[in-house]
Amino acid sequence: MLSAVCALLAACSGGGPVDVEPDAQVDASQPAQVALSTVNPPLFVAYRDGQAAWKTPELVSVGSYAFEVTGPYQVTVVCSNGLAGVLTYQRARTPDDERTLTVACAGSTPIDPYAVFGTVAQPGEVHVLQYVDLSSEPAWSYSFRVKPGTYDLFAHDDQWVVLRRDLKVVDDHVEVAPIDLPLEGALLSHQAFTLTNETPGERELGSTVGVWFLTASTTGQLAFSSPIAQVPLVPSDRLRPTDAHRLTFFASDRAGSSRSIERPHRYGQEPTATLPPPLGGPKLSLGRDLVASWSSLPETDTVVVRSSSFSMVTRARNTHELELSKAYLAATGATTATLDTALPGYSAEWRVDQSVNVSASVAARRVGQLETTESKFSATIPPR
Repeated sequence: MLSAVCALLAACSGGGPVDVEPDAQVDASQPAQVALSTVNPPLFVAYRDGQAAWKTPELVSVGSYAFEVTGPYQVTVVCSNGLAGVLTYQRARTPDDERTLTVACAGSTPIDPYAVFGTVAQPGEVHVLQYVDLSSEPAWSYSFRVKPGTYDLFAHDDQWVVLRRDLKVVDDHVEVAPIDLPLEGALLSHQAFTLTNETPGERELGSTVGVWFLTASTTGQLAFSSPIAQVPLVPSDRLRPTDAHRLTFFASDRAGSSRSIERPHRYGQEPTATLPPPLGGPKLSLGRDLVASWSSLPETDTVVVRSSSFSMVTRARNTHELELSKAYLAATGATTATLDTALPGYSAEWRVDQSVNVSASVAARRVGQLETTESKFSATIPPR
């Protein structure tokens, strides 16, 4: 989901949009009320019921909107990205989807109050929560800012791993005892995995390895990237029963197609993974707006079309993303999707800059209880 500065489809906070029961049965003869929260004020917001004209929804309170629809609809929210650029988010849904929708625009982010810091004798990485600090030099220092709580700290290089469990952060400054990877660490174990359905045209096979720790504060930490023939794992004697590796396996071809699966892994499980089917006949074309098309989709929850540009002159990064729900795809039979910018009031400066390279993609994503899969097609479109 796709931006570091915007939390997409998160739970609404107190004082947010009108409360709508998400599981209520939809009466097709009556308009369905949709509650939209942008958390912080957006630059622009609009909705469209079916193929009707774009409209401005009712403002309920700051960052909260309401509108009525009778069938498949789309919502557009434009947010500042906190830098020199904007994020345009579009959602294509139906009344059968949950009718409380959050597309959160970033606001000022308060700095976490407590500092955690220390030193590492060897080059490597240190992880706390989603944060990482790293150095290619020996005898280096790291630091993180976190909220009060209990955390796991995870340090490693290519051979050794050190886990500092249940680190309690209750003071403004918490100094961690110095880390010496070979002295106190455990050697990483390596396991060969195989993909059950790779194809001859897929030239790049690989994996990323996360280690998921459950502590007083739930934390997930991305740690390694590797070929699938040598996947590094934390030794079993350093893990607790609630810990699990979370592995992502991927394959790509020269034409721009890629497939991936993310799932948990524990010792004793079969070292195999099955990738999802690819997108059928994917295409990306850029006229005034980006248009994505496909002839078939694997089993999916959402289709996400995305484009972005970065100008070395203005330093502006503009991103445009459209997410189509499973219900919308079923109701409309859509095999194309357009990143529509022909909206009354939509500023030309918010559009992806076609005078520089445009990164574009279309992806089918499915999120299960344990596994997440993605089938994707990507392209870099040269300046026009």
